[in-house]
Amino acid sequence: MSPEEFSRLNLAVEADPNVSARDRRVFFRQLHSRAQHGAADRQGRLVLPEELCKKVELKGEVAMVGGRGRFEIWNLARWKRAHEEETPTYQHVANVVGL
Repeated sequence: MSPEEFSRLNLAVEADPNVSARDRRVFFRQLHSRAQHGAADRQGRLVLPEELCKKVELKGEVAMVGGRGRFEIWNLARWKRAHEEETPTYQHVANVVGL
């Protein structure tokens, strides 16, 4: 997510009265310890940390799925499974909102 989106998330959690002070501290500690800055190479390609790629098995082709100010990079086989599994939910919400 963009730095602006990351800041908005932080502010939203900070202001949410439903999150206890303890849970907020734990959340922020975990969120910030997991966050990583992305960088582009000279050709403008996004360079992902090697340990992240290994963790989520990104090799060869990937799926880039975007929306609402952020995007996700998926292992292609996992994305195909998730897309198939989530289609009924998508269709339900689309029907509810009249899409």
